[in-house]
Amino acid sequence: MKNVSRLLAILAFTLLIPSTYSFELIDLGVNPETGMREVRVDIPDLPEGAVPLDFVLIPPGKFTMQLGARTCEVTLTHPFFLSKYEVTVAHWTYAGGVPHTAINQQDNYPQTLVNWYECQDFVGRLNRLGVGEFRLPTSAELEYAFKAGESECWMDAIPRGTTPASTHPASSIPLPVTQDTSNAWGIFDSARGVSEWCQDWVDQSWPTEPAVDPQGPANGSFKITAGCNFAYNNVGDRGCCSKLRFGVPTEGPNNYGMRLVMIAPESFLKKWEDYK
Repeated sequence: MKNVSRLLAILAFTLLIPSTYSFELIDLGVNPETGMREVRVDIPDLPEGAVPLDFVLIPPGKFTMQLGARTCEVTLTHPFFLSKYEVTVAHWTYAGGVPHTAINQQDNYPQTLVNWYECQDFVGRLNRLGVGEFRLPTSAELEYAFKAGESECWMDAIPRGTTPASTHPASSIPLPVTQDTSNAWGIFDSARGVSEWCQDWVDQSWPTEPAVDPQGPANGSFKITAGCNFAYNNVGDRGCCSKLRFGVPTEGPNNYGMRLVMIAPESFLKKWEDYK
C-alpha cells in the first residue's frame, strides 16, 4: 500500500506541478541548540515520519582547507543555506518527482546510486519549484560547514582508538540520516553518511596560496566527493569527514549521494535583518 501511495504521489507531482502543488519556504528561526538560523522547504505529501528538507544558514568566514598533504587558506565571502541532512529517498521522490533506486528504499535513508549528472537533473527539478535556487555545494563550502568553525571536523578530532568500534564501523548499508551526531552547526551525516558529490571538478594542481570562494577548474575528468561514508571504518579516522575523494561523474556507486545548497529568494531574505 505504501508503494502504491508513493507512485500515486509521484504521478500527481508529474502531472500537476506547478498548477496545484505549492512548495513553501518556512522560516524556522534560530535553533536554540546551535544558535544557527534554519529554514524548511515544505514538501507537499511528504510521508508522515519522513525527515523534512531543512537548511542551515552558514555564515561567511575563513578556514584552512585540507588538500591531501597540502593546506590552503580559504575565505568564503557569502552566507549560504546548506541542507541539514543528506538528500533522502523521500526528498528525491516527493520533491524531485522522479523515483530512483537506492541501496535502501526507505524514506529516511540517503538517496544513493546516483551519479553527478543525475544530481544535476534533480537540482534542475528543484529549481522549478519557485522556492529558491538550488545547486550542489563546492568542496570548500562542504569542508567549511563540516568543520563548523573549528580546525577539524568533530569526527576528525577523535583520537584513533578512543571511540568504541561499534560506533562507526564499516557497513554494507548507510544509516538513516538522523542516526548520526550533528556537528556544532547542526549539520548531520558528515561522519557516517555517504560520499557527497560536489559542484567542482578535481584540480590536481590546487594552489596552496590563499583562495577566495574557490570554484575549481572549468572542466576535468573527475568530480570531487566529500565526507566519510558508511563503507569506510571511520573510527578515529582523522581527516575523514573533511577528506576529499574523486569520483567519475557518470558513475553512481552505492555509497555516493548528495547534499544541497540553496540561495533563498530576495523577498524571503529581506525578512532576515542579520542576513548579510
